[in-house]
Amino acid sequence: LGGVAINNKVYAVGGQFKEEEYSIFQTFVDVYDPVTDKWTSVAPLPKPRAQIGSATFVMGGRIIVAGGKEVQHDGLADVTAYNPSSNTWTELTPLPYKTNSGVAGVIGSEFIYTTGYDYRRYNQGYFTWSGLSLASLQGTLAFSSPTYTVNENGAPVSVVTINRLGGSSGTVSVTVTPTNGTASSSDYNSASQIITFADGETSKTVTIGIVDDTVVESAEMLNLALSNVTGGATIGSQNKAILSILDNDSLAKVLINAGGGQYTDIAGQIWSADQYFVGTTSIYAVTKAIVGTNDPALYQNERSGVNKSPFSYQIPVTNGTYLVNLNFAELYYNAAGKRIFNVNLEGQSILQNFDIWSQAGGQNKALTRSVQVTVTDGLLNIDFTASVDNGEITSLELLKISDLPTTSGILALGEPTIVPIIAKV
Repeated sequence: LGGVAINNKVYAVGGQFKEEEYSIFQTFVDVYDPVTDKWTSVAPLPKPRAQIGSATFVMGGRIIVAGGKEVQHDGLADVTAYNPSSNTWTELTPLPYKTNSGVAGVIGSEFIYTTGYDYRRYNQGYFTWSGLSLASLQGTLAFSSPTYTVNENGAPVSVVTINRLGGSSGTVSVTVTPTNGTASSSDYNSASQIITFADGETSKTVTIGIVDDTVVESAEMLNLALSNVTGGATIGSQNKAILSILDNDSLAKVLINAGGGQYTDIAGQIWSADQYFVGTTSIYAVTKAIVGTNDPALYQNERSGVNKSPFSYQIPVTNGTYLVNLNFAELYYNAAGKRIFNVNLEGQSILQNFDIWSQAGGQNKALTRSVQVTVTDGLLNIDFTASVDNGEITSLELLKISDLPTTSGILALGEPTIVPIIAKV
């Protein structure tokens, strides 16, 4: 019979009825409460257990039973822990040999088992073992997965979870720290969090605050790391994870004020400050009046190449068919032939030897060229290459075809010319 005192109560664990060949091994666990002067039964041992009197002890708020036997002429290697708070038994790391009638206890933070009787080894199996530490009762904390995913609105695709493995004794905590990957601190709450496990808890979820912005962007990633464990637990090998943020911004319409800042047009639409441009570029702006538009601010600044350098716009979009409006005005030269360039959309030529001044009929006159294009790779590419001076653009808009109104007048800027429909191949 094993007997211990814990939480001001006395526990009687297992044991046997009768002796030797007539023994009946028991799973009973009874607890005596001196306050009420009563015995009550709690969760039984997972299997019958006897000859454990000197190998039943308290460690880390648990009742530990080591070795013993469940049948005559055989021993057990089992090491089993009882949690009074949850009224449950948990199997721990077993002894290296089956044995019974050994002596066990705690020295420092380690469980020590010595002597005992091994029937298979005919009493030659005495050993001293210290393979179980207090940390194995408190548990090991680790991420449940190396990767997780969350939508930009905060709704998880896969929930960030920390598991407590190998033990759940006592209150323990661990710090979760997010750091930049491809995501920056403007995309999420970068504050560290202390995650606390109560006695008996084996799993906790972690919520990382995500900034639901209006920027159209590709999926971004941030890093998660565990540190500063407390309460005697340890940190497992899966101590790092990656959290991917899926963009949720509508890509039905993208409005960009090339070379300029954010702008609200006469229809109340917000054009973003210039973004998604790639290559060596410069900007140029004027305050002169622009002929042929009700929104001159969208034609008074330009993004252009430098010394004939090519440049591009690489705009992340949802796959589909778009109407692309490219808006131009010749702000610098006042003669034909001073600026000539080509424009490719999704790898196909849409404007060749394009001279804004000649096409618009003069300087500071609004000009729009439009084309439909199908995107299949999530990125709309617009490429500018110059033969004379530099390519340039003053603003651009992307309108997803399925979201366009059926009435005429959808192109509000200038008098657009529709060029043939192309699809990326």
